[in-house]
Amino acid sequence: MSLPSSARPGSLGAWAALFVAGLGACGGPDARPPNPTRPLDERTAIEVMRQGIADEGESPGPHRDVPVADGKLLRLDVTVAGKKIGIAYLTSNDRTSLGGAVPARKAGDDSLQVLPGSGDEQGARYLILRDVDYLQDDHVGTDHESTTITAEKKLQRDVRDFVVLARTQKWE
Repeated sequence: MSLPSSARPGSLGAWAALFVAGLGACGGPDARPPNPTRPLDERTAIEVMRQGIADEGESPGPHRDVPVADGKLLRLDVTVAGKKIGIAYLTSNDRTSLGGAVPARKAGDDSLQVLPGSGDEQGARYLILRDVDYLQDDHVGTDHESTTITAEKKLQRDVRDFVVLARTQKWE
């Protein structure tokens, strides 16, 4: 069997063919997709929020419902005893049932979202936290990308920042 002149050893065509074949072999393994994540569950989040309040020297209070826009009620999962401040941890079900009663946060804005109380709740402040901001994956070892500890620490930091803000702003 004879090779065409363009593919004979030493010819330019042979080198070009080898180079093109080599390019395909140089790529590493296909990039793997990110690990699937899920938000911290509400029960865990409430315990983390209670601890964050206590870490700032305040006493966590019980949950309560407060009116917001469109006649809807917002569940404050944790309050601060003796003060008109509370924290709502919104799950996807909460966001659906509240609709537009709680304003959406602007894309890319990671600042704390604080809503003012109205009516009988005049002077109150509510921290709105969304479960999708506190994601974790179920992997272990080197495959971990978003650990539970990281999500809990971020949640606790946000709660502590809110309590410090309430103290410095002298919210009731």
